[in-house]
Amino acid sequence: MSVKVINRTVEKMKRESTEYNETWSRIQKILDDNGITSVNAFAHQCGFKRAESLYQIRRGEYAISRNTADKILGRFPRYNRGWLITGEGAPLRSDAAEIRKEQDNLFRLTLTLTYDQIVQLRRQLDTICGREAAAAAEPGAEKE
Repeated sequence: MSVKVINRTVEKMKRESTEYNETWSRIQKILDDNGITSVNAFAHQCGFKRAESLYQIRRGEYAISRNTADKILGRFPRYNRGWLITGEGAPLRSDAAEIRKEQDNLFRLTLTLTYDQIVQLRRQLDTICGREAAAAAEPGAEKE
């Protein structure tokens, strides 16, 4: 190999390493800000089936895709999408009121689902108890 080829290879590796560091550093900031020490735990919280795509970003094999950013921002909505993908702009979104509204809507949805689940369980319980009461009231029914 010539010195020229080696120098070009070294320069390419430096560029890729720098880009990797900048790309991963944005994800690392989210981990650090939220006290998350495990990439696997972060992947699980964001809804990834496996953490491999995050490890590939960390190794510099891939950039942050829109799909990856959407999963991360689904769990951590206060971060700026543009910053996460490109590194440009502020890390945190400036529309705090909008973020709070999104969080409130999610909370209400959770309460609604929980209330609906309680109503459904109560109906099932009433049905079960009603059957037991009817069976106990039948002539010839014996108590155990």
